[in-house]
Amino acid sequence: FGWRTALASAGALAVVVLLVLWFNRSVLSLDVKAVQKATGQGEPAAVGGEFEFLRIPAVWMCFGFFFFYAAVISVVQTFAPVAAGHLHDVPLAVVAVCLTVYMVASAAGMVLGGFLASDPTRCERIVGAGFGVACALALMLAFASFPPMWVPVLFGAMGFASGIAGPSRDLLVKRSTPPNATGRVYGVVYAGLDIGQAVAPLVFGRLMDNGQYMSVILGLALVQGVLIASAFNVTRVRRTALVPTAASA
Repeated sequence: FGWRTALASAGALAVVVLLVLWFNRSVLSLDVKAVQKATGQGEPAAVGGEFEFLRIPAVWMCFGFFFFYAAVISVVQTFAPVAAGHLHDVPLAVVAVCLTVYMVASAAGMVLGGFLASDPTRCERIVGAGFGVACALALMLAFASFPPMWVPVLFGAMGFASGIAGPSRDLLVKRSTPPNATGRVYGVVYAGLDIGQAVAPLVFGRLMDNGQYMSVILGLALVQGVLIASAFNVTRVRRTALVPTAASA
């Protein structure tokens, strides 16, 4: 049908999603909760100014997590299949399949990850396990020797493992968000996605230009490892209190 039809179809799908959200907006509304004083007594206490949430260390740790998460997405979507193709002599047609397999498997992993994330207290462990497996598979792509047809299989397994971590990724942010600041926190944190996707091509594109295909895959594994450390670091610094502390008697 041509690229114009494909582009118009993608735009129409976005409009459909927008309409569904609009007509179901009452389901998505959030209750505004009053923030009480640390003692739990008296009138609701004000939570600083509009940007007071920026003082929460966990918010910036989540920003860093999403920065590196975006770098992983950028590398997988743009560089890793081609780099793996050069390392394992994969035909060009099969290289193109790697990304499709990764994305479909990632979607399947998110379904499973949603059930696993039903207990928010284990979201860091789910993220760690998912990206730990993905990191190990990236190292296999870099160092192991196997037939070219196995490359899409490994990309599919990597996508599935990364997808499992997807729902827990969002819970990391939710659990680090103070009351009545969800929109502002998500706005700052998700800016890390755009910045990460802007920076990653500058680094990995240079590696590709220099023919350092092994370094591209190793860099992908390194960033996935950083994601594991970032997820657990978010837990360590979670939710610095914004409510005023009770005065000493």
